[in-house]
Amino acid sequence: MIANRDGNPLSYTQFKRVWQYIITRSTKERTYVRYINGQKITKTVTPVLGEKAGHNSKVVYSLDFQVTPHQLRHTYITNLIYASVDPKTVQYLAGHENSKITMDIYAKVKYNKPHQLLPIINGAFSQNKENPPSLSAG
Repeated sequence: MIANRDGNPLSYTQFKRVWQYIITRSTKERTYVRYINGQKITKTVTPVLGEKAGHNSKVVYSLDFQVTPHQLRHTYITNLIYASVDPKTVQYLAGHENSKITMDIYAKVKYNKPHQLLPIINGAFSQNKENPPSLSAG
């Protein structure tokens, strides 16, 4: 669910407006059709990453891939995990039945990095008992 500022689900019209805001900033080539003096004019725009849009200088092409709502969902959930939000909260926000589903799908993005765990594990078995290693997110 995407919520409005009151925490309620967006209406269809609100979602379309937000989605248009997002896709307008992608570098996907697109074709527009306009009618000028009764003539059909077709224009193809090939956006370049980092450039401003010709139709609106406030729009900067900042997405170099074709974005989908599902990609945004994965990005949102992944960022929650990277931010060390607890699994039950992530599960609730993702709408999964239980946190095991959430962690089975998303935990690999943060926790499947054995090379980052090596110093923590080695530190746990070191002789330095005064400053034990931290297992907090880094």
